[in-house]
Amino acid sequence: MKLDDVDDQGTGPKPARGPLFSDARVRPVAWGWCLAWPILLAMHLAGQLRAGWTDNVDRPFGEDFINFWSAARLAMTGASGSIYDIEAFHAFEVRVVGNAIDLYHYSYPPTLALLTFPFALLPYPVAWGAWQLLGWLAFALALRRFAPGGWLLVAFAWPAVFINAMGGQAGAWIAAILGWALILLPRRPLVAGLLLALLTVKPQLFWLVPIALLAGKQWRALIGLAVGGALLLALATLCFGVEIWPAYAQQAAMLKRVILEDGAGVWHRMISIFVLVRHLGAPPAGLFGASAGEPGGRGNGLLGLAPRHSGKGAATGHRHGCRFALCQRL
Repeated sequence: MKLDDVDDQGTGPKPARGPLFSDARVRPVAWGWCLAWPILLAMHLAGQLRAGWTDNVDRPFGEDFINFWSAARLAMTGASGSIYDIEAFHAFEVRVVGNAIDLYHYSYPPTLALLTFPFALLPYPVAWGAWQLLGWLAFALALRRFAPGGWLLVAFAWPAVFINAMGGQAGAWIAAILGWALILLPRRPLVAGLLLALLTVKPQLFWLVPIALLAGKQWRALIGLAVGGALLLALATLCFGVEIWPAYAQQAAMLKRVILEDGAGVWHRMISIFVLVRHLGAPPAGLFGASAGEPGGRGNGLLGLAPRHSGKGAATGHRHGCRFALCQRL
């Protein structure tokens, strides 16, 4: 026995120490967080009801969800031309919440307005609740397939779920799409590809998907991806007209300049090599190519897909022929 193995009183060996993040230590913390964050969220939301559906400063109830709902609602009422008109879009949102708010905008392709259309059939606060609940449920049920033992606790205690709910963002939906696509990929790759086509609503994430599928030689999934993407583009064009696409491209170029190149007070919310180098004063020219390898997007949904092709012998160690390493920041 070594001297270091004896306790301070010299009466016997020190008790064995378990790992710092053992299940016995983490689980009570997780349950405590499960009790705490709904209270914190309720307090946060209550603060957004001081004047109409706003905090009487600059934020609406549900924050970014106001963009998802407003675009779909405008499309539903035949005013899709206002979606990429910043002034008209802002004026509509102010009417919805009943008080002045900061300048929110719609930075997504028209295909997202199609997918969020069902929520526009509901009143705004009810739609927010349905968006949060159904998105979390889709994410949690996918997680159950990967971690059947403790999926419910993990799905509810994961801190990003709280951040996603506070911001009214789509992180839970994005994680659910990826999760279910990975579940379906081994046995129903065509359906998995169709599901992954929904990620066209996040172009900054979507470009990683075909690269991952190509690396994994998932040809049928690639077919599904192409077919699904084409159908979404065609349906959006049919519903909103061809002119919606130049309007989206113009707004995307403007937001790229204002947010990525000029900063406009949002760099503190972004974690990327690009923004780090811009903070250091480097000009934007050339940085887009230098940061192309980042699994990037805005802070609401950061996905990294690192595909590694598995050979036949990998069947015992992995369920999938194409192994993905996923990093999700909701």
